[in-house]
Amino acid sequence: AVVSTQSTGAVLIQELVYNSIDSGAKCIAVRVNVDRTSRVQVVDNGCGVQNVVDLCERSPTNKRKVSRQLYGTRRGSLYSIIKLCERVCVTTRRHNATITKIFSSYGKPEVVTEKRNRHSKGTTITINNVFSNMPVRSASVSYMDLEQTKETLIKVAVANPGVAITLKDIHSGTKLFQTQSSPTSSDNFVLYCHNAIDWHGLSQVKFDVNGYKLKALLSNALHHKPRQLVYVNRRHIDDERIRRFANDVLISALGPIDKKKPG
Repeated sequence: AVVSTQSTGAVLIQELVYNSIDSGAKCIAVRVNVDRTSRVQVVDNGCGVQNVVDLCERSPTNKRKVSRQLYGTRRGSLYSIIKLCERVCVTTRRHNATITKIFSSYGKPEVVTEKRNRHSKGTTITINNVFSNMPVRSASVSYMDLEQTKETLIKVAVANPGVAITLKDIHSGTKLFQTQSSPTSSDNFVLYCHNAIDWHGLSQVKFDVNGYKLKALLSNALHHKPRQLVYVNRRHIDDERIRRFANDVLISALGPIDKKKPG
């Protein structure tokens, strides 16, 4: 996915977190300051950037072979973020050296070798003045809905139980959200989406229908506020058409459902 002019601060953070997950990170810290600077920072312990100099340099051909280890398979979203924000710093340590690449709307990218090494392998992305190149969007970011960001990260955490994610408000110093590495998606779903549901109340079903592989967690209890999360390739999809398609596949695989029974 690419962050566009219609994207929100939550979407921007989500794409950076997905980049971190793609790089093999098991611990991701998100720090947000929505005061005056509109500052966002994402720190991970992934594999780091393989080639910092070529990071976010567009190739003249779309046939260029892309290495997964460059920095996540979705690094195209980072390119679009750079175009929308005033200043983006990417600091990474892959082996023994820590290198920073600075992108600014006022000049060409700058690559700096840091004198002090990052404490561990991984990448830190710091963005100042989010959406500054779009005055209308920039004005709304100063009132960024941190609750929306929290909900977005919960959806990411459910599909990636082996990753610990933290969200902190830099301005107030408040830790808004924190997950721990869990064995399965069921654990995260129960912990962060439905606290009232007992883990034993969820049943896992798997189907292979017409070449589509479908895995679902179904509750056997009635709920006043039912919730449904749909993922494609472990990525949350908020699209009604895909949601209906997944439901149709699930219903056809399970057969007729008695609506009088819990479920």
